[in-house]
Amino acid sequence: MKTPNVQTTNGVKPLTALPNEALVEGFLYNSDEDEEVSLVRLLSVVEPSPKKAGAILRECITKGRSLVAVYPGKNETPPAKATYLGSIADGALYLV
Repeated sequence: MKTPNVQTTNGVKPLTALPNEALVEGFLYNSDEDEEVSLVRLLSVVEPSPKKAGAILRECITKGRSLVAVYPGKNETPPAKATYLGSIADGALYLV
């Protein structure tokens, strides 16, 4: 996942300089990667706590993990060793 930069009181910094509580919102406002923005929006649906959603997003950014939306109606199955995060419309969101 590409790490966008954000404007802070100390100048432009990588998004990871923000606390977990602000990470999702910062990503949504500063990323230009449409597919990643869509997945992060789904993350905020399945995990309503900004702190917990931010911790998951931080894992994606710093540890190379990915969010994956799976739609069983399209004959999609979760990737091997995926962690279920929650239900989304017509499917589920996983962390790989």
